Amino acid sequence: MHKKAVNDFLYSNKVLPYKNNEKWKQIKTEYKFKTKEELKLHNIDIGKQMKNFGFNNGLYIYENNKGEILYIGKGVNKGVGILERIKSYSEKACFENYVPKRKRHENLMDLFRSSFGEISIYVCNIENDYEATAIEAMLTRVLNPLYVDKYLKNNI
Repeated sequence: MHKKAVNDFLYSNKVLPYKNNEKWKQIKTEYKFKTKEELKLHNIDIGKQMKNFGFNNGLYIYENNKGEILYIGKGVNKGVGILERIKSYSEKACFENYVPKRKRHENLMDLFRSSFGEISIYVCNIENDYEATAIEAMLTRVLNPLYVDKYLKNNI
């Protein structure tokens, strides 16, 4: 599917733009090295924000303080929900002694650490896993997050 057609589809279904869009909720947080106790409090705060949104299924977009999209992903209750994904990424990025188990984790850790500072995480409720998977792929195609550009582009 051509990028323009995908972009048009996402706009016509009000998935884009993700900023100032009632479908997307924003979490503002800070990524920096933290102690285990600070990380626990950080994750509790994010959990409270997610609870206020009233959902844990759907998509998320990480954006750094320069407005660059770092990563796009999905979380579903049948597997791992959005909150669990966000907590996992926080631990990989912010706990200085984290030892990656896979190359993918090392790449994510490097990406998030290179963007230490204020991070915005936009989350969107999508209950259907198939729909979430399709829209995640379309958003990745159109928004070209740094993770894809830096780590995956040569593998696609």
